[in-house]
Amino acid sequence: MDLSGYEPSIVPVGTNYLYELPNQGEDGSQSRFFLTTRSLRGTRVWEAIEVESREQPKRIRNARPVVLKDALVLNSRMSEKAIQTQLFDDIRGFAAKSDWRHDPLLSKFDERDKDRLSDLLEDDKFTNLFLRVSLEHRCFAEAGSDDGYDDPSPPVAGCDEKVSKSRVVTVFEEVCTPLHELHTLGEVMDVLKQTVVALQLMMLAGWVDHDISSGNILAFRPSEEVAWSVKLADLEYAKKCAFNTKDVDIKVGTAFFMPWEIQEQQRMVWYIPSNRILFYDFQHDIESIWWLWLWIITLRICGNEASRAPYQPVFKHIAYKEDPNRFQAWGET
Repeated sequence: MDLSGYEPSIVPVGTNYLYELPNQGEDGSQSRFFLTTRSLRGTRVWEAIEVESREQPKRIRNARPVVLKDALVLNSRMSEKAIQTQLFDDIRGFAAKSDWRHDPLLSKFDERDKDRLSDLLEDDKFTNLFLRVSLEHRCFAEAGSDDGYDDPSPPVAGCDEKVSKSRVVTVFEEVCTPLHELHTLGEVMDVLKQTVVALQLMMLAGWVDHDISSGNILAFRPSEEVAWSVKLADLEYAKKCAFNTKDVDIKVGTAFFMPWEIQEQQRMVWYIPSNRILFYDFQHDIESIWWLWLWIITLRICGNEASRAPYQPVFKHIAYKEDPNRFQAWGET
């Protein structure tokens, strides 16, 4: 039984689902099969394990748990694997410059910071900062078709809901922990600092993330004896920064952590609206980190009830323009 209405096939196995990813293997002639074991985010993200086949859904020997993401993506957009491939290539392109340490974007970096970046750029170590795509399968659906699929992706301003989308099933190597599920503020801050480094590398390659949230910043460690490492995930809306060009898809992302200018759809100069062209830039990604930090320290720390009442109105699930609570937090915190 195909529950999706189109490929890839999804078959119920007890209370779980078996996904078939065709066209895999070195020659693209093989299918690989993954059985979900638990939900990580609604019906969109699952922990899964690779199994032998549709007829024999038994765990492959030495198979390790993976993350399987099932999403609808606009046909006009690149898949996450394509985005990640291009981003990594652009970071490598920056690293290949003989004088990259003298890039104007690094003018405020001290030599120790540059040495840290140099170490990450060597042997593609920087890829460890991201949740890397292992496998992907994309199949195109008819325009306006969603087959009742739950698509919780961030909304895009001005986007027609009845547009062509394709189903993309993506498999990632590591099963991680979302930032907001870490147990201590120290662990959260360590991972946030690593996230800033990942965003710096994206900036140097000319990219912006466009959707920073606590669910997209993941933490990974192979055992409890080692420290958490960041895995920046969900790059669907990452893109090359369109400098001095109005971004038609600019109001996208998670409302809790949306930069103020993006929420207002207007450039600000010293808190005053201006007529300058608004485009999503690196500073907006960093501002989202700040909103995330504010949310953590005011609403997520146990026993910190005094901050809840004044800051609860700041964080809403819908980003309204001219929100006085959010403006006060942005302007005075």
